[in-house]
Amino acid sequence: MARLFITPRELNFISDISKEVIKDVIGQKIIYYPISEIKTKTHEIYNEALKKIFDNPIIIDALVNNEFQTNTKIDKFGIDAQYQIEVYIQHRDLVDKGINVNIGDFFSFSNIFYEITERTFMRNIYGMAEHKDGVKLVGIKSRQALFDTTLIGPTDISYTDPDAVQNVFVQQRGLKYDNNGNLTGDVRDLIKENVLDGPLTGRKEISSLGDDTSVGNAFYDDDLITIPITYVAPTIELTITAITPGSITGETESLREKGNVGSTLTGTITRNYVNASISSYTVQYRDGATSIWADVPGLSNVSVSGNPASVTIQSTNHNDDDLKNVDSLFYRVKVVDTYSTTTSSSSTVTFLKVIFFGAVDAKPTNSSNVRSLSSKIFTNAANPFILNTGTAKKIFTVAMPAPIAISEVDDLDVAGGIQITNSYVLETVNVADAGGTLSSYKVYTLSNAVTYASNHRHEITRV
Repeated sequence: MARLFITPRELNFISDISKEVIKDVIGQKIIYYPISEIKTKTHEIYNEALKKIFDNPIIIDALVNNEFQTNTKIDKFGIDAQYQIEVYIQHRDLVDKGINVNIGDFFSFSNIFYEITERTFMRNIYGMAEHKDGVKLVGIKSRQALFDTTLIGPTDISYTDPDAVQNVFVQQRGLKYDNNGNLTGDVRDLIKENVLDGPLTGRKEISSLGDDTSVGNAFYDDDLITIPITYVAPTIELTITAITPGSITGETESLREKGNVGSTLTGTITRNYVNASISSYTVQYRDGATSIWADVPGLSNVSVSGNPASVTIQSTNHNDDDLKNVDSLFYRVKVVDTYSTTTSSSSTVTFLKVIFFGAVDAKPTNSSNVRSLSSKIFTNAANPFILNTGTAKKIFTVAMPAPIAISEVDDLDVAGGIQITNSYVLETVNVADAGGTLSSYKVYTLSNAVTYASNHRHEITRV
């Protein structure tokens, strides 16, 4: 098929559809055990290992051929059931998660461990060499002496282990975190590329939430409930507080220095309809460059028991290093009660670079010197602004993030006023923001021979 007609959008669509079938509908998985070349000891002559040591097991969503027992052999040693199994894994899912499955590694499905004896790519999508449809693994039952560890469920209904039977199945739907705040690694490319919005209704699930007849877990879908005419949605208040204030003039909880993204989140949810019990809440965030909402770790589907009139959102710190370069963050709360899911309006935190200035003992030459200047204002502060010299120091510095520059400096306390722009000498210094990211700053310094007898006001105008 010509590349003229099959574009990245079509390829992303094919990938997303296959992920949706595997992750959000079928729900099969294998437990993959990558063999550690470092931990496994091999024979110095034969380069073989009697017992293989594996790294941490990885859960991989897959399609599994259930017709797995192929032969039963009876000889003088007894009965030997031989198993072979075929597993299909979505190729781009492996790429997204950085997983490389290899021949000789092991995996479990149900209550049997298998050794990978074949690994083949299914096909190229429309003949494009770089785009694979999936990876097919062929595994044979592993000998117990060769590989043995504790089974991870689901295994078999006859077992009594807590995870022997999977009672809950929750869709992933390309969301960054699962219901417990753990990273899913699930990527839906059309959402990632902003071709489609994220899920509108959240994950659906098979669990006790869908069981209203006491016959067992069932499909849960709160969209099917009829809402009473007198129903009033809950009131939601979200409080966002900076973990580390920056001591900047004009700073608020919603206006901070670039990189200062750490926030303590808390709040209150008030029930406004007595028969609408609040069952759970989720706090979500997104950065200003994307429309995708993600759950805040630790605040995803937090369960609420009983029927309290109000619920306190548990105080949680949200401080993700991946967000330290964003220009803004948006937060909102989703509340699930008996009749509906209510989403609050979003709260915005804006991040700006800072202008540093003040009187110093020595000319600043590095990031630490600049950040130690006594006065700090945001780049959107009043223009011009005043640097007060005082009478104790004779060196005065103004540091501005490029491309902002000084256009004029006036000494307001000389009779009639005087322009001293050329007395402020320019140098360039890389200065770190609150998140530790360096950027170029224009640093202007005036060095007097003696201190001022009285305070002078230097009026700084910038462009």
